[in-house]
Amino acid sequence: MQFLGILIHTLGGLGMFILGMKMMTEGLQATAGQKIRRILEAMSANRFMGCATGAGVAALIQSSSATTVMLIGFATAGIMTLQQAVGVVIGANIGTTITGQMIAFKLTEAALPAIAIGVGLKYFSKKRKFRYIGDIVLGFGLLFFGMMVMKDGLSPIKSDPQFVAFFTLFNTESVMGLLLCVLMGAVLTVAVQSSSATVGLTMTLAGSGLLDYSTALGLVLGENIGTTITAQLATLGSNNVEAHRTANAHTIFNTVGVGIILLTFPWFVDIVELLTLKMGAGAVTHTVNGEFVNVARYIANGHTFFNVLNALIFLIFLPRL
Repeated sequence: MQFLGILIHTLGGLGMFILGMKMMTEGLQATAGQKIRRILEAMSANRFMGCATGAGVAALIQSSSATTVMLIGFATAGIMTLQQAVGVVIGANIGTTITGQMIAFKLTEAALPAIAIGVGLKYFSKKRKFRYIGDIVLGFGLLFFGMMVMKDGLSPIKSDPQFVAFFTLFNTESVMGLLLCVLMGAVLTVAVQSSSATVGLTMTLAGSGLLDYSTALGLVLGENIGTTITAQLATLGSNNVEAHRTANAHTIFNTVGVGIILLTFPWFVDIVELLTLKMGAGAVTHTVNGEFVNVARYIANGHTFFNVLNALIFLIFLPRL
C-alpha cells in the first residue's frame, strides 16, 4: 500500500510538472510566437549570433525541443541552412537549462499563489493577452507544486531498505555504473518527452538522499541525449533532407558532447562542485531535517556547465564540419 501511495504521488507530481511546463511554453509561444519566428530568421546568419538567439528563445519559451522543432520547420521551408540551424540548436540547449536553475531556487512557496492568480487570469479575463499570461503564471505554479508533491511522495522511501537498495544500483564508481546512469537518464527523458521534467525528478531524488551528487550528474548527461528524440519524432514522415539533417545534428551534437564529458567525468564533477562553491552555495553534503538542501543547485549548474562547454567546443569546430 505504501508503494502505491509513493507511485501515485511521484507520477501525479511529475504529471503536474509536465503540465505546468506545457502550459508555460504554450502561453509564452502564444504571447510572442510570431516575434520569436522573426527573430530566429533575422538573427541566425552568424553561428555565434544564432547560438545567442537560440539560447534566448529557449530560455523565453522554456523548451529547447519546441525551438528545435521550429528550426526543423525553417529548414524544411528553406529559410535556414543546416549550419545556421545547428548554431541555434546549440544555443537552445543552453537556454533550456534556465528551468533547472529556477527549480534549484526552491520557489515552492510561490506555487499556490501563482496557481490562484493564473486561474483568475486564464478563466476570468476577457482579454486574450491576459488569458495567455494566465497560462504562463498557472504553468509556473503547477510546475513548482508538482515538485512539492514529488518531494513529499518520495520522503517515505528513505526509510525503506528495498528502495534504498534499488537506488544504490545507480552509481558512478565504475564505468558500467556510469553508463547505466546515462542510459537511465536518456530512457526516462524519452518516456516523458521533457528533459526539464527528468532533471526536476533527479533533483528531487538527490535532495531526498536516494541519489548522490555524481550519480545525479550522470543521469543529467543521459537526459541531454534523451531530449533529442523530440526532434527525431518531428521529422517522421518527412522527405526533406535538411529537416532530417537538423534533427540528426542535434542528436549527434548532444551524444558526442556527453561522450567527451564521460571520458573526463571525475574532473567534470569536481569542476562543477568547485564553481558552485565559488558562487556561494553551501556544501553539497549539507543536510537540514534529512534533506540535502544544496544538491539541486549543484545539479542545475552541472546541467548548464555541460551545455555551455559543449556549445563552445562545437562552435569552434562547426565551420570545419
